[in-house]
Amino acid sequence: MMMSDAMLDDIRSRLQAGTHPLLAHESNTPLWTPPLRQAYAACKLCILQRRSFYISEVKGEGKTSLLRALNDQLPSDLGGSLATLDYSAANREVPSIRAFFIEILWSIDHPKLSGETPRLKARVCDSLETLASTTLWNMMVLLLDEAQAFLPEDFGFLKDIHNKLVKRGSSLVVVTCGEDPDLKMKLESMNSRGPAGACADRFGLHRVRLRGYNKESLQALLRAVDNKTWPKESGCTWAQYFFPRAVAEGYRFENDLDSFWNAFENLGLIREIQIGSGVNKKKEWYLLSRRIFDALSYFVVRVADDDFKNGSLEKEYWDAAVAHAAGMLDD
Repeated sequence: MMMSDAMLDDIRSRLQAGTHPLLAHESNTPLWTPPLRQAYAACKLCILQRRSFYISEVKGEGKTSLLRALNDQLPSDLGGSLATLDYSAANREVPSIRAFFIEILWSIDHPKLSGETPRLKARVCDSLETLASTTLWNMMVLLLDEAQAFLPEDFGFLKDIHNKLVKRGSSLVVVTCGEDPDLKMKLESMNSRGPAGACADRFGLHRVRLRGYNKESLQALLRAVDNKTWPKESGCTWAQYFFPRAVAEGYRFENDLDSFWNAFENLGLIREIQIGSGVNKKKEWYLLSRRIFDALSYFVVRVADDDFKNGSLEKEYWDAAVAHAAGMLDD
């Protein structure tokens, strides 16, 4: 849809560019690109089986975006059949059962955070049971972020809560999400530590992978930027918001796929990953989610309509955007 200059000026004047999804992607609803869709489908399958699982990926792979997608989309997809709860384990330094229960209560906005440990534990179980009881499946999904900061004792506390809820007829599915290799190594080491092994089996037996972007999924992302509209119902595409004249002249982000990919390749930012095992093992090449979105946000801020000639752009702009995203460019 082509828009008049007056319509575009009105849209762009009413809203600050800093709230645009490309510039505020960490606080907006995630873009449903192939890596996110694939991981979400795998998570949903485990949750439907009431099976806890873990996600262990390197920093910048999009783990928090996946948790945000689960929190936003699961209740809608499953028609209120379950409830979700966000909890971050960041900055945990010493194990404290009392502190653990207080933090859980704080996460659910409980009005009373004081009391002795047994009362706090009972309050946590009662609160989670109440939340679960409002759902069709009597089920809570705990989205545990930054779980590499968890200690074996913390997982033990979580297992106690899980067992209490099961005895009361409620389900608790825990999505344990953290940085690789720390979280994966922690769960593996717990397997040989007596009681901790039961926790590892409960929460770390099944892994869901969140892969980065290969060239095909990068193309799908750029196509989404070309076609997705913002503000909602405005008819203004993401690309059009920043480059109205260039888009009118035929510019599309997707047409610059090779230039964008090659810029990552030239800086050695494409990772080779072994997928599968045995006869099914193969090599694939991926980009980090964070690097892509950092490059895109730099690109739309620094490049102007004046830089396009007949809807085309020199590849040097993509080189600069990727270098900036990788911390290799002094601005």
